[in-house]
Amino acid sequence: MSLTVRKKAVPMVVRKPQWALDVIALMVNNLPKITQNSVQVDSDECKIDGSCDQLCENIHGSYNCSCVSGYKLVNMTRCMAINFPSTEQPTLIFSTASDIRRSQLSGDPASPTPVLSQNGSLALTVDHRTRSVYYITSEGLLKTVHLDGTSSKTIAGPSFTLKSVTHVALDWISGNWYFLDDSRELIFVCNSNMKHCVIVIDVSLSKPRGITLDPTKGYMFYTKWGMSKPRLERANLDGTDQKTLVDQKIVYPYGLTVDFPLQHVYWVDTYLDYIDRVDYDGNNRKTIKKGYPVSKS
Repeated sequence: MSLTVRKKAVPMVVRKPQWALDVIALMVNNLPKITQNSVQVDSDECKIDGSCDQLCENIHGSYNCSCVSGYKLVNMTRCMAINFPSTEQPTLIFSTASDIRRSQLSGDPASPTPVLSQNGSLALTVDHRTRSVYYITSEGLLKTVHLDGTSSKTIAGPSFTLKSVTHVALDWISGNWYFLDDSRELIFVCNSNMKHCVIVIDVSLSKPRGITLDPTKGYMFYTKWGMSKPRLERANLDGTDQKTLVDQKIVYPYGLTVDFPLQHVYWVDTYLDYIDRVDYDGNNRKTIKKGYPVSKS
């Protein structure tokens, strides 16, 4: 009979040389000491959308909001437009299929005249300097009415008809009028007295559906959804330097407006039922409203 004897394993202890221990000790001693104050990291609240209505200044541990000229700060973060006269409440001017109305922001009819015209119009704009609404009737006439419902009259337009014009925008700096012609698929501009007009965009403009301006930056914004891919575009006021801002997740872009202080463009997509916005370069896209009420707006 054979006998097998197994030796008990003896653990091997490897000792680090003294010079290695000295190096480790030196590294530990040179580490920054962590205290309660040193671990505080200041976050930039200005990077959070909506922290301020307009201007935001990040300071250590907090932030300050302010407003551009023509607005006043309310409740530390909100900006309210300063009307002229200052006692006048802000109102909303809109067109239905049968008339043009003016209402308070709460939805209540504005006084003294909630109905400004018995003619509905898609082509509608406001001149805040003259406190007047300008619109194009179904007969192709350019008309104006004061915000109080008085002084309604027809304005001599260009020598050709405006019957196929679906949108109009006013450059309040130069006084030029911008017209979007749906049938002829072009954008043309006329000077203040309508004596001289010129086409600024008539190429790759299939089914144009909206136009708005920022004269302070020299930009026009417009949408289209025809033979080419639906998109929101930007161009200079003379029609040059056309640039696509949005061509993804966009089907029937319609109404357009801009936020001048923040340099944002807003539009309504009547197929996808949303209101979206981007900045003037097409970045920082955000959905503002989505759902059934959008399609009825």
